[in-house]
Amino acid sequence: FFVEWFKGLFIDRALRNWKIQLTPGWYPLIELSEMAKLTDDERSELIRLLQAGEPIPAHWRGKLFADGPQSVEIGKEYRLEYAGKMKREQVLAETPAAPWQLVRRFAEDRPFDDGWCNLLVWGDNLPALRELLADQQGPNKFGTKDKIKLIYIDPPFATKQDFMKDSEKAYRDKVLGSQFIEFLRKRLILLREILASDGSIYVHLDQKKGHYIKAILDEIFGEPLFQNEITWKRQSAKSGAFDSLGQYGRIHEIILYYTKSDKFIWNQQYSPYSQSYINMWYKHVDQITKKRYRLSDLTAQGPRHGDSGGPLNVNGVTVRPSRNRHWALGIESDETLQEAMDRLVNSGRIHHEPGNMPQYKRYLHEMSGVMLQDVWTDIPPVAPQGSERIDYPTQKPEQLLERIIKASSNEGDIVLDCFAGSGTTPATAEKLGRRWIAMDCGKLGVYTLQKRMFSLTNSIGGGKKDDRSTHERIIDWEDHLKKSPGFLLFTEKAKKGECEVTLDLLADLAALIKKHDLLKKSAPLSIACPEEKLCILPGRLEDADPDDGPGEKCVTVDGQEFRISLIAPKEKPAKDQPLPPKEFALYRAGLYDMAALRGMPWQEYRPFVLKLFGVREELHSRYGMRLDGYIGTHATLVWNYPDHPGLTLDYGYVANLHQILKGKPGERFYVIAPVVAMDFAEDEIDQGGAAYVFLKVPLSVLLRLLERREPGALKQPMREADVNEVIDAVGFDFISQPLVKYKTARKKNGLFQDLVLSIGEFRSRT
Repeated sequence: FFVEWFKGLFIDRALRNWKIQLTPGWYPLIELSEMAKLTDDERSELIRLLQAGEPIPAHWRGKLFADGPQSVEIGKEYRLEYAGKMKREQVLAETPAAPWQLVRRFAEDRPFDDGWCNLLVWGDNLPALRELLADQQGPNKFGTKDKIKLIYIDPPFATKQDFMKDSEKAYRDKVLGSQFIEFLRKRLILLREILASDGSIYVHLDQKKGHYIKAILDEIFGEPLFQNEITWKRQSAKSGAFDSLGQYGRIHEIILYYTKSDKFIWNQQYSPYSQSYINMWYKHVDQITKKRYRLSDLTAQGPRHGDSGGPLNVNGVTVRPSRNRHWALGIESDETLQEAMDRLVNSGRIHHEPGNMPQYKRYLHEMSGVMLQDVWTDIPPVAPQGSERIDYPTQKPEQLLERIIKASSNEGDIVLDCFAGSGTTPATAEKLGRRWIAMDCGKLGVYTLQKRMFSLTNSIGGGKKDDRSTHERIIDWEDHLKKSPGFLLFTEKAKKGECEVTLDLLADLAALIKKHDLLKKSAPLSIACPEEKLCILPGRLEDADPDDGPGEKCVTVDGQEFRISLIAPKEKPAKDQPLPPKEFALYRAGLYDMAALRGMPWQEYRPFVLKLFGVREELHSRYGMRLDGYIGTHATLVWNYPDHPGLTLDYGYVANLHQILKGKPGERFYVIAPVVAMDFAEDEIDQGGAAYVFLKVPLSVLLRLLERREPGALKQPMREADVNEVIDAVGFDFISQPLVKYKTARKKNGLFQDLVLSIGEFRSRT
């Protein structure tokens, strides 16, 4: 009955209220069982498409119709199977959400107009992402629902090593094999859920695990939504290290690019033309503006329409396209072909020689460059001595993130990186006018990122220097090498007085050529020199004819012709200016300050600890006593510590609790309270066969014990070097601030001031 009612309801809404026109080949109704398989995002997207009357993408057929074409769900025709792989539904349901604890706000004097605040989260990104998803599905207090347009992650590469900075461990990369795949897969499942419907994700990997993660991404996002595998050449040729291993040098990493749907943000990016390309195609130079240009055809192949093949007047000369071609002038509104040609002639965009077809001047400075391809060789890694380097392991260049952020987001969009590390993603996003969310588990990474946000300049990558060599700044370098019988190059490094090109110098060169018969009769000598070293009056120089050979200028001295090209000066980058960051806040997720937690008011404390211990909130009472929810099927009570900080829970409290709740043998009750509120050491107390379990241990340890389902799951350290193994294994813990005495001083450091802390005493409260 319910299935038939649902079908009727769906068809009524779809065909009558929404006025849907079903295209041929589509089934007129969706089975309830298939509808139930859709995620919340997919249901919302389907409803949006139906309400807007937009066509439903073809790859949805397999999602909606069990007996229709493509009935196998996309991504399920084949899948990667391995030990420990959880179902997607399990990952979403069983991943605990770690509530975010606000530590402090920064740059509050530079807030966003709409109340947004950039977010820096310190903690394990898995429960932190689950909390972000829970917020999107609920109150949306962070304002990220359908707003995260771009995700870039650069996860550990399963290299089986610790990455260090100044003897401090930046992060561990010791999860291997199927553990690594599942480690990343869980996070990718959550990332897809929080990504906006028109969003994109870029996953940065290397050759060791990239092929496995490609299969995982196909399964999570759908193979049709795979857009590119980008190859980034991260360093120059290697030698020596691999010679004895029988391997080719490994000089690239890959970036897998997926979108969440068929409609996504895309801003076409371009790479600059190479100097050889410029020299080959943009060989003409405007004599007035000195700007380079190339000549393009004003006609196109194909049938003629109307007067598109008719004659036009160009500077008093009548010209017409050749047979089977027509004019292609780019006519503006209400403009005739002749008016369009006159406009181009008057603006100096037409080059016309009698007897030839007119050509269009296409200036280099107006061109975007080469449409970006999927092999990136033009972005070097962060230089060891570069101004961008902050001495953090695995730091990626800002230019790499600039390209990705510009391509797949717009100003004001939110960019997320949950493996933030040194902070390249938020730093670049800040410079490009985007909003950001950054997460990292490492204390070093979080502190490095905080400092970096207050050391930003307005340039990407520390400023783009002009690294062109001398020959790359000569317009027709290749022509000189190929066509000139003799070529003389004066560089900027020559001593003063040795490279000034004067008429006296050219006269001496002419005599030398004649005396030693260095060149064939009437052959010119090519010269290239910096413009400031050309010391010949302009009236003595002539513009060179490119058809007669290379050179911008020419001059004849004592019967010898010299063709001169100028070495363009290096372009000076704009001076860096400090860029104060917009407001951002630091949160802890799974790594909590217990003093701050106990200091919360009850209305904040209660929901925080409910989420902290994974309690399903459901207010109810038993024999008149109010309880807060359930862990599994067991009733749970949150002790109101903030309003009763002076009271302690002792054995008498447990006896009274048992008397009120009338616990029966086999029943379990949970009580959540801080350790300082308890007057006993046990975690579980038996009263008449009923168990009263007190959750007072750190969340991370509790989760590990529950996950392993065995009492000895936590391996104890056997030597001094292993004392941190427990924390490394379980993730995060409650923390307390150390007791510190210090003095401060300011120290000038380039554009910024450093705050120096001189620590006199440092004691841990633990």
